[in-house]
Amino acid sequence: TIAGPSLHLDVYRPGNMSRKAFHHAVTQGVKARRWAFGDMPPTRELNFNEIETIARYVREIQNPSRYE
Repeated sequence: TIAGPSLHLDVYRPGNMSRKAFHHAVTQGVKARRWAFGDMPPTRELNFNEIETIARYVREIQNPSRYE
């Protein structure tokens, strides 16, 4: 089952979503506006370095050259 929107949507690309916005989304949660999956709750148990690791992974899978 799909639990959230695709990270390949343009709105989540690095030029459209800053690292600061990424951290805010994880720690504060996000209200559902662009998807029908419901609100994303905050995940406050992750520390800064753990969020950075996740952000790097997300950016890696978003890299189009990875699929060429």
